[in-house]
Amino acid sequence: MMDRRKEILLQAISISFGILCLVAFQGVIEHLLGDSFQLLWYHPISFVLCGFLCTIPYFILDILQLHPILGLILHIFSVYAIVMLLGSICGWYADGQGAFLLSIGYFMVYIFVWIVTIWMGKKDAKQINEALKEIQDHEA
Repeated sequence: MMDRRKEILLQAISISFGILCLVAFQGVIEHLLGDSFQLLWYHPISFVLCGFLCTIPYFILDILQLHPILGLILHIFSVYAIVMLLGSICGWYADGQGAFLLSIGYFMVYIFVWIVTIWMGKKDAKQINEALKEIQDHEA
C-alpha cells in the first residue's frame, strides 16, 4: 500500500482541497444571494494547516490499534474537534449557524477524503499487482 509520507501528503492535500472547494462554493452562493463574502489573508494557509493537523489523529489511532469501529468513531470526532477549534480560532464561522454549516461541510470533506484515500490505495495496489505479474511473466 502507500507509504506513510505519501498517505499523510495525500490526506492533507485532499482535506485542504475539500475545504477550498467548500469555501469557493460558499463564496459563489453568497455572491448570488447578494451577500458579501470575505476571505482574509490568513485563511488559505489555515486551510493547509487544517489539512495537516487533521492527519494526526489517523496515525495516532493507527498506532493504538483500537477496534475498527471505536477507532473510526474516535477519528471522526477528533478530526471534527480540530476543524471546529481551528475554525473558531481562524474566524471561519461567527455564530451557531456558521458552526452548523461548517459541521455539514466537515462531513462532506470527511467523506470526500476517505473516497480519495480508498481510490488511491486501490490504484497503488493495482500497480503493485501489475508489477508483480510482469515479474512472474519474465520468470516463467
